[in-house]
Amino acid sequence: MRSRDIKPGFFKNDQLAECSFPARLLFPGLWMLADREGRLENRPRKIKAEIFPFDDVDVAALLRELECAGLISSYEVNGTRLLWIPQFKKHQSPHKNEKGSELPAHPEEFSEGAPYHEKTNLPQTPVVEETAPVISGKIPLTPSSLTPSSLPPEEEHPNGCSSAAPAAASLSLLESPKNPPPPPAEQSPSDSRKRPAEDSAFPPCPHQRLVALYHEVLPMLPRVRVWNDKRRKNAGSRWRETLTRLRAKGAPHDVEAGLAWWRQYFARVRASPFLLGQGHSAGNFRADLAWLVLPENYAKVLEGRYLERQQPTALAA
Repeated sequence: MRSRDIKPGFFKNDQLAECSFPARLLFPGLWMLADREGRLENRPRKIKAEIFPFDDVDVAALLRELECAGLISSYEVNGTRLLWIPQFKKHQSPHKNEKGSELPAHPEEFSEGAPYHEKTNLPQTPVVEETAPVISGKIPLTPSSLTPSSLPPEEEHPNGCSSAAPAAASLSLLESPKNPPPPPAEQSPSDSRKRPAEDSAFPPCPHQRLVALYHEVLPMLPRVRVWNDKRRKNAGSRWRETLTRLRAKGAPHDVEAGLAWWRQYFARVRASPFLLGQGHSAGNFRADLAWLVLPENYAKVLEGRYLERQQPTALAA
């Protein structure tokens, strides 16, 4: 395992707060197992032995929980099951002598414009300069792999390198003024509008519970395997629209009321053979949660566009 840096914002991150306590403890443990690109093998038993050697926990279930929260992403290359921490390289400062990743890259890494290594053709973390970056203009961020536990002496490792990785969290996790999150690649007009000031009174979207509700009501549709930043933003925008609608009608607009409304929404989806991929008109199409939270699809479902032999009606708030 490698030593990693952790910033104060970790403990107050809303996205991580939706996860169970063991999952919150597992997350930084994964940073210590990941290589310098934020990749590691998806081997729950081995991960448990490293992070929870004395505890009876289901690491496979905890990994799924972190993935539903958008904190990690699982993938498979040539039969090898892997994990990737999407924002890993934004929040860690590996030593320049750290060994490069030997694991295949996640498909989404190639869309980030990362440089490629001449031999491995995989995205590599840039070499860290001698002067460490400064956080808040005062405290230098020491490369985490300089610590003895992650950079053993050369006599113990003939190649003189240690394997380590930039640990990342999620969208707002471990942010610093020097590393602001990038703007989303695409935004719909409804997402780009400025939110009313009173929206700050709304509770944030409970992504983990929303995903679980989707699985409960629509078990026949594809399961959520990746819940990345873009999907979280779409779901968050639809969540605010839901609570705004409830508030406008003078109805309760807390988390439980919002989830009750979304149960109705998913029930509307379940009533549509087309959205379930049934009947010759659907072809190979089946809706999934990422599709259902897109603004145009959300509106069409509410209007009853996919209900057969029925007049379009809006979902009652």
